[in-house]
Amino acid sequence: MPEHRLGTSIQRRHEEFAGQIIAMLEKGLAPWQRDWEAGTLFPPFNPVSGTVYSGVNRLMLSKPDYADPRWMTSRQAHGEGYWIRKGAKSRPIVLLF
Repeated sequence: MPEHRLGTSIQRRHEEFAGQIIAMLEKGLAPWQRDWEAGTLFPPFNPVSGTVYSGVNRLMLSKPDYADPRWMTSRQAHGEGYWIRKGAKSRPIVLLF
């Protein structure tokens, strides 16, 4: 039975994320461990919807290459009157229904 196209897309994202985590671990970085000072560590969140990300999404959005914990869709950003920097990259998240 052929696999559904959406299923392969999701599987590809999971494999890509797993590969990123493995690469970080091989460099001696654990993405769930961060240097912090009391009162300075904030989980990733969406300031428009109020969503505080958890689980694998928290790992995906908390990688050390981006210090700002605020995340939103481009549609939300434009709706709030924000500009997205040229060259900015998106990050996928996992939606559970």
